[in-house]
Amino acid sequence: MLIDEATASRLEDRQVENTSFENEKTENFDFTSLEFSDVHFSGCVFIKCRFTKCCFYNCSFSGCDLSNCDFSESYWSSCSILASKGIGADFSDGQFKILTVSDSVFDFCGFQKTRWSDTILERTSLKEASFSECVFKKHAFSQCILSGCEFFHTLLKGIDLSDCEISGFSVSDTYRELYGVRITSVQAVGIAKLLGVKIV
Repeated sequence: MLIDEATASRLEDRQVENTSFENEKTENFDFTSLEFSDVHFSGCVFIKCRFTKCCFYNCSFSGCDLSNCDFSESYWSSCSILASKGIGADFSDGQFKILTVSDSVFDFCGFQKTRWSDTILERTSLKEASFSECVFKKHAFSQCILSGCEFFHTLLKGIDLSDCEISGFSVSDTYRELYGVRITSVQAVGIAKLLGVKIV
């Protein structure tokens, strides 16, 4: 079981590695600072678990529920999340390198002060998530729902949002975050209203 393996790894000061966990339900467990390498989670449910400062290397989550878990200050490298949900989860101060998130739901998540490199979020709902003070490098949003998201002090230059739903998202009063972002003419109408422009 996952809890047994995590407990043993902590006692022995080693990684959880080269294994798979299927259809496990874990509640209120503290995984803080553990490292996972080549671990694959399928159909697992995590309820209010703490993954603060955890590291994930070449790991995958498929059909999992990470809702309301704490992943703050976590590190992800060469990982994937598929057909999963993490509603209300906290990923603040995390780092993501070579990460793919597909066909998932991460509404109301906290991604404040996260760093993204060679990453993609595709066909994923991120309604009212917070991306304030983030750094995006070689990052892509594809067919995502970004309605009501916050992008305070997060530069979107070079990012293509043309196939995403961006209604009602928030930026700072200077609108500096929007410089160089790619959007459609239809989306531009909504952005114009955000800027206080009256279209006649």
